[in-house]
Amino acid sequence: MILVDAHVHIYACFDLERFFDAAIYNFQSAAKLNENCQDQFSFFLLLTEGANQRWFQLISEKIAAQGSVHFGNWSIFSSEERITLIARKNSSSEQLIYLVAGRQIVTAEKLEVLALFSDQFFEDGNPLNNTVEIVKKEEAIPVIPWGAGKWFGKRGNVLKKYLGLYRDKDLFLGDNGGRPGFWPTPSLFRQAKLTGLRILPGSDPLPFPNEYKKPGSTGCKLAGSIDPLCPARSLKKMIVDPETEISDFRKQETTLGFFRNQIAMQIVKRQR
Repeated sequence: MILVDAHVHIYACFDLERFFDAAIYNFQSAAKLNENCQDQFSFFLLLTEGANQRWFQLISEKIAAQGSVHFGNWSIFSSEERITLIARKNSSSEQLIYLVAGRQIVTAEKLEVLALFSDQFFEDGNPLNNTVEIVKKEEAIPVIPWGAGKWFGKRGNVLKKYLGLYRDKDLFLGDNGGRPGFWPTPSLFRQAKLTGLRILPGSDPLPFPNEYKKPGSTGCKLAGSIDPLCPARSLKKMIVDPETEISDFRKQETTLGFFRNQIAMQIVKRQR
């Protein structure tokens, strides 16, 4: 069984030892809910770094120079794949997380598109349709993630029209752990399912110190196993296969937490 958090940010304000401790705890908690908890599990954090984020690149450069990078009890190593790093706790192969490079792009319409499984840089500001095509051309997986307020009004109409015309099955929508329990399932998720598009959930932590707890708390489950020599490639192959069943696991944001984070994000935006 494979557990994947498909929308992860690593911010400078995070304590990374606590970040990885939280991720492994959340993944293992989700694994215990599986009907057969004796299964072997693989855990993935798919990074979605914005234009000003370079964590994966900087850590990869340090690993190339030093052999590994350490955050408390956690060590980060390179893998056989350029876009994959391995986080291991206490040199234990049983407590291992794959970190896969990816980007988050802001379109001209102020919607977001994730480019999963890619360490390429993508420019912000292109129209939605162009952005998705650019991501596909770079052989990344395009995901349009839900965001509070981003799927309403003018932006929501743009996305609804775009999805209504989209005929391929290589685009995904993204749910995330920031959607609180009182928020109904977005209508675009239902529309997408009718046209064969699937949903890749992720935790989508915000740039606040206590958000280090989020990774691994929301994501998707896939039955099967990965090749340890090419984990990202084998996971990507499974995700793009329309026959692969993708189910979700999630820890929804509380009502208080949701409104607190929304107010804090508005303060951050005004300070920029």
